[in-house]
Amino acid sequence: MPDSVTERTHLIFSAFEGDGRPLTFSELSRRTGLPKTTVHRLVTQLADLRWLERTEEGFTLSNRIFRLLLAVPARVELREAALPFMQDLYEATHETVHLAVRDDLSALYVEKIVGRRQVTSLTRVGGHMPLHCTGVGKVLLAHADAETAQRVLRQRLERMTTATITQPALLNAELRKIREGGHAYDRQESSVGMTCVAAAITNADGHVVGALSVAGGAQRFRPDTVRSAVVAAALGVGRQLRTLAAAKSL
Repeated sequence: MPDSVTERTHLIFSAFEGDGRPLTFSELSRRTGLPKTTVHRLVTQLADLRWLERTEEGFTLSNRIFRLLLAVPARVELREAALPFMQDLYEATHETVHLAVRDDLSALYVEKIVGRRQVTSLTRVGGHMPLHCTGVGKVLLAHADAETAQRVLRQRLERMTTATITQPALLNAELRKIREGGHAYDRQESSVGMTCVAAAITNADGHVVGALSVAGGAQRFRPDTVRSAVVAAALGVGRQLRTLAAAKSL
């Protein structure tokens, strides 16, 4: 067992990486490898300090952590630059619009406009989803550094639905298509009944710093029909980021 409180706390927070669902004391003990008594003490203290939130199903990361993440200057700028384009996408489609960034091996949702007919409750602002099965996640993974991509491809790819790509070779081929085509699809790979199209956002330095997506019900929503609009919106966010960077340099 790790000696320091800092290391044990790190294990607790790391246990929430993935789908972001509430975890019980037993689940946290299993994921961290820490004794249940240690988990109970640390988690209770973190909840009292409002770093974790108690729910009927267990514990989740609190909004306090998310507010700290949003306070990172680059993410503040990204969200402010993206919101007008997200609103335009919503007005054009009336479907759910997401803005996400990569947080290690997960996609972190930093903004969401809920469509008139919400199709999934899996995504939430401040929540995480796997990179390999979401539209925004696959875009971010396709443009990640080689080391990050290999870390994902070497690990067990969780099967979220029967459509999830779980074979590394197939996922790698999918990532090549995304880099060549400039967009990614989620064809009910993260949630049954939901499909989406996503595109990358590039900053002034040419680095992919986020992804935009539009998601809707698979029975009625055809992502191909809004692909060009999503790609154009992502390009627009990138132009706004470059404008902000140029203004700062004056």
